[in-house]
Amino acid sequence: MRPFEAEQLLLKHIVQFGNDAARVCLPQLTPEKFCFALNGNFGTSHSLIWSEIRRVYLKDNLSPTLNVLKSYIGQEEYDYLDALPHLTALDIMFVEQLTNVIDKQGLVYNVSKYGHTLGSIIQDTEHFMQTLDSITDIEAWTSDKLDKLRNNVSIQSDGYEHVSTVGERVKQEWDELRSGKRSAYIDSGIPILKNNYLFPTGEITVIHGLSGSGKSTFVFQVLLGTAIGLYLNNKPGCVAINSLEMTSERLVERLAGILAHVDLTKLKTGQMSTAEYDRLLEWLGFVSNMPIFVDDTSFLSTTALQYRASGLHVSKDGPVVQLASDYGELFREDDSNLSKEQRIDKVFREQFYLSRMIGASIIAISQSTVDTAISGRSYIAGADGTRYSKAILQAADGLCELWNPEQIEKAGRKIVLGEGSSLTKDHPYLLVQKRRSGSVGESIPFGWNAPHVTFFDMSLPQTPDNETIYTTLEAAVNKRKGITSTW
Repeated sequence: MRPFEAEQLLLKHIVQFGNDAARVCLPQLTPEKFCFALNGNFGTSHSLIWSEIRRVYLKDNLSPTLNVLKSYIGQEEYDYLDALPHLTALDIMFVEQLTNVIDKQGLVYNVSKYGHTLGSIIQDTEHFMQTLDSITDIEAWTSDKLDKLRNNVSIQSDGYEHVSTVGERVKQEWDELRSGKRSAYIDSGIPILKNNYLFPTGEITVIHGLSGSGKSTFVFQVLLGTAIGLYLNNKPGCVAINSLEMTSERLVERLAGILAHVDLTKLKTGQMSTAEYDRLLEWLGFVSNMPIFVDDTSFLSTTALQYRASGLHVSKDGPVVQLASDYGELFREDDSNLSKEQRIDKVFREQFYLSRMIGASIIAISQSTVDTAISGRSYIAGADGTRYSKAILQAADGLCELWNPEQIEKAGRKIVLGEGSSLTKDHPYLLVQKRRSGSVGESIPFGWNAPHVTFFDMSLPQTPDNETIYTTLEAAVNKRKGITSTW
């Protein structure tokens, strides 16, 4: 997100939620860390507002809500704060992240500002001579400047804290998990995923594989299942899909086709029957009622991704429970000095930071490059096989490779599995190659219907060409009967 919007968002959290938000960042975050005026240019307006918030909270022992602040700030500042978009819920983790962001950008601003002041000394020789003549004690002058610089680079948000403080937060998290108020793993209606503890909240999982292996479809199915679960259980929140390769129309078409069990190529060739088309229309209506948001901006930057996702997260449709990007190599980064490997490293690390910022389950898609000299003809890339950058492995909390032998052989590649291999060419596998906490090495089998381009959990009862994709789907359909769209 842009620095100006970060300050806006934190101010809005404070004036809307008062003490519940203020205690996260006060008294640590000081007014000089706020750099902007109301018009978005550098200035003092936000800093002055924050000064009054600190006064209300610390000195007057009041909750710094907008109504209370009205007696402390001017009408222009009040109208400005009142006009900021309303937030649906308080997200403590997001407030902490905003605090860290503002602390960081405030440090950069103040150090740069002070450095610019010192830099003016050498802009012309006359000024330089006047400064020299004014100095009677060079050691005292140097010490004074260094002290001011140190004051500008003091970082409050990265300090040590006693383990007892951390322990309190850990216990609160455990209590919420035990009571069911919080879930570490999302139920997408696909049992085999939850049973294998995949796609945890607050972490990024990278799904990689060869081109054409069905990575996008697999991830879209997961997010669709999560959205169905949110809808069915009346849980607040949504899923977000950043589709850099596919338009939003084609994406929604794909989601409807997954549920309709139809071959979408028939629609384009004029071979789809009336019954199939009616079924496709019915499921399009169902998908259109799910809490799914799509951004199909081509060559999106990760800065824009963070800004848009955090905005959706705190909107009336938030929080963002799960987010996917398809796919990482298509992100645009503005720094032309970065090599291709450095750019990809940045793309996935920024999504890592986003998972912490909003606490969502993030699934990022990446391409694989197979070294056949090492892998033989299994066409399994392995944990080091992500395209352009092995740094993806370090950035990811989890790394899984989607291996789909049927699709690989359709592309003209002959698969030869080594002796003793536990894999079979009969169906795809999701190969778990990294977990930041947990076991690795699992080979999770999936069913695959190539004409319908869908994956399914083979442990569920199945009917050929009408496979059970989600255990939650029937209940969600029954709930929707007679309900009109709210989006």
